[in-house]
Amino acid sequence: MHAFSFQRRLVLGAAAAGGLVAAGCASWVPDSIEVSRDQLSAALARHFPYTTRWMGIFDTTVAMPRLKLLPDLQRVGAEVDVTTREALLSDRTYRGSLSIDSTLRFEPHDNTLRLADVQVERFGLEGLPFAFQSQAVRFGVVIAQQWLEGAVVHTLDESAIDRMQRAGVRPGEIRITDDGLRVALVPVNAPSS
Repeated sequence: MHAFSFQRRLVLGAAAAGGLVAAGCASWVPDSIEVSRDQLSAALARHFPYTTRWMGIFDTTVAMPRLKLLPDLQRVGAEVDVTTREALLSDRTYRGSLSIDSTLRFEPHDNTLRLADVQVERFGLEGLPFAFQSQAVRFGVVIAQQWLEGAVVHTLDESAIDRMQRAGVRPGEIRITDDGLRVALVPVNAPSS
């Protein structure tokens, strides 16, 4: 009888504590924000494809990047299809791809996560005349620096920002995981990493 009474008090106590936790959830802020691979891809999709003229001769289209997560390196990678057409000379089209990897940074002025320190791993256009090959390599770097460096991969929504401000926290370290990103939330006055 005594054991049953003790168990009952334990269950009732746990239920009451659960109610207090649930009541406090409205103001609770997690210690991190999770961003999925799908959310990252959807954000990138808003900025691509992108078309420009290169060397005044080639109309070039940069397609939607295919995102790769590289948690062991704490970087993200992307493979991008590139199509270049000789607009002024022969109307010939060259197809190729650009492979990059990058870190991520938080941009506080618009609450975005962006590609940073973009590095070109590989770039090539099939069938491009030899005379243009060295310029093509430089063009791959231009694509990375002008169109991929700083590309938005996620925007924190206003309600999340409001909750963080009320709780006195801000985005801190960004960790790349197998499934997406984990953005740590740190006190507003914590030093930036």
